[in-house]
Amino acid sequence: MIVPVRVEWSKARARRDRWVEEVELLREEKKRVLLGLGTVEKEWLDRAGQRHDRDGELNHGLRAYALRQADLTRRRGRHFETLWEMDPQQAAKSAAGELPEDAANDEEVEAAEEAMAAASLMDST
Repeated sequence: MIVPVRVEWSKARARRDRWVEEVELLREEKKRVLLGLGTVEKEWLDRAGQRHDRDGELNHGLRAYALRQADLTRRRGRHFETLWEMDPQQAAKSAAGELPEDAANDEEVEAAEEAMAAASLMDST
């Protein structure tokens, strides 16, 4: 009778140990993803000011593209942070697209307004 209990206890302990290890790996992966996105954003920002050709329109377009990529990367990082701060049930609903539409639409409107403001600034220079 005691041997089957020991076997079951050993299996449960092994499952628990694997779970603890997986949680540690996920925490580290989250940290590294955010650090990596920060590095990519910095690279795009650096690229925005690197090129200085005679063709002003080309420089203008390349700078706008680099700044847009930096912004997208920053937004992606913020999105991941937001998801990872949610409780598991909220995160599952968000992944399934079941969160209120207003939240997604607000971000889209904000992004469009920022893009229009950036374009008008670039046109005025």
